[in-house]
Amino acid sequence: MKTKRLLTNTDRIIFRNAFLKNNGTSIKTDYLQNSEVWGCYLNDHLVAGFIINRTLPLRYLEHFSEAFGQELLRSHQLNNVTEVTCIWHARDRPFPVFAKAELYLQSVLKAVTWQSWLANTTILGGSFEAKVARRQRTLLCHLLFQETIEVNGQLKNAQLYYAHAQLVVFRFPIAISRMLIEEIKKSLSTRIQQLQKQWRQLIFNFLTKSRKVTPKNS
Repeated sequence: MKTKRLLTNTDRIIFRNAFLKNNGTSIKTDYLQNSEVWGCYLNDHLVAGFIINRTLPLRYLEHFSEAFGQELLRSHQLNNVTEVTCIWHARDRPFPVFAKAELYLQSVLKAVTWQSWLANTTILGGSFEAKVARRQRTLLCHLLFQETIEVNGQLKNAQLYYAHAQLVVFRFPIAISRMLIEEIKKSLSTRIQQLQKQWRQLIFNFLTKSRKVTPKNS
């Protein structure tokens, strides 16, 4: 999977439309223009992507009041924040086994630059999905917020988590190992289920064929 930064308005609009189609959430134009937009490609097709935002306002805090958002950051002494947001992958095409793990690792790793390493910038992530949160927290290991909140009239379990840039780099090999093990287990489980299904079909066909055979008279 090839990852590249999207610099043209055309590519960014394609990204926004794909995110809306697969995630069901819109992205404001000014946020799209002021952030780093990254696309992931397979065979020249945009199949996934993410956004890295290094400036205020933070997308993750738009569901809270301004006062609460500021207090949330202040209480954890998070002054210099880069957020990794709008992570998505295509749901209408097959996704390679390790592509999801690569997507989450790439999104956080792209947020860590030499400048953010020196400044030990805080990398912020978040999700409404437990599976996504579990993957990202292999790198962003500190929990900032976890509560059920109302989003567009629906109650969702929101999680925000973070880690400083230097810790992210330190934990990267650990995250790779955990994600690979998880994906291998999932792949093996899927393959075992396929083999079990084939075995049951084989037995069914054998029994069906056996019943159709008329025994010969002795």
